[in-house]
Amino acid sequence: MITFEIGEFIKKSRKQRGITQEQLAHPFMDRSHISKIERGLVAPDKNTLTTLLERLGIALQELPVFFLDGEEAEFQRRLDEITSHLARGRNDEAQKLMKRLEQEKHAQRLLYQQRFQLYKGIWQLQQGKNLDRALEHILAAIHLTLPTFDEGEISSYLLSKQDVLCLNNLVLIYCMKGDLDRGIRLLYQLKANYDGRFMDASAKRGVYSLIVYNLAKALAENDKCAESIEICQMGRQSCLDLADLEMLPSMAAIEAICLYELGQVEEAASLFRQAYYGFAMYGKPGDQQVVKEYAQQRNIKIG
Repeated sequence: MITFEIGEFIKKSRKQRGITQEQLAHPFMDRSHISKIERGLVAPDKNTLTTLLERLGIALQELPVFFLDGEEAEFQRRLDEITSHLARGRNDEAQKLMKRLEQEKHAQRLLYQQRFQLYKGIWQLQQGKNLDRALEHILAAIHLTLPTFDEGEISSYLLSKQDVLCLNNLVLIYCMKGDLDRGIRLLYQLKANYDGRFMDASAKRGVYSLIVYNLAKALAENDKCAESIEICQMGRQSCLDLADLEMLPSMAAIEAICLYELGQVEEAASLFRQAYYGFAMYGKPGDQQVVKEYAQQRNIKIG
């Protein structure tokens, strides 16, 4: 019965958004497979279901619990281990686990292949030695689900969160290569994609704030402080609207830096304090220390 409910939900949501079966399916499955899912004839695995829902702008938690078989659940658990290793800079552990998991049957699925390419790109970035190699992996990941990828068309794509992570890392590479203008253009496209899609707040939470923060940061690094402040203010409001409060201190810190650079010292000092205590509230002592040192170097008293 659960497969029928999921299929009906996908069908209804797809039609509400004016999306065809072909658009939703391309490129990782045939239109006929979407048709079978919608009619309750087949049940998608969790990775496929998550991607379909994200492309429709819906969070998985909006659906009833969806169970994996034990083998795939274990595979995904170990993928999450790789994510954790990379987030904590444990690159050797991440690489060893990647090599083992790539030999398993689940790794042959397109969406898992994309995830491995993304991991390899992040791994190369964290080594900080070969940006071109990192770029190859990130572009390979993007082209798996966006085979006709065009940076000028990003605003019109149906993107999953995994797609957005790939594109955010593409921006990071451009910025590290010194091409801030290209990174900023891409981030504006990503923002337009989320602004123009019919999405649940829970589906936007986290991802949209990250896009806006990265855009504000890139603008600040490119000496476009007034533009960055405008994006930060919009971003802080969206954090409140989406209940994505953990990103508020980061937005405040970028806005404070830009205000200081524009000579608005008192306004900057207030936001530096908000950022400092916000990072403390969310247990981010490293970010808290960066804000404190930046402010002290400019004779701004935080607390």
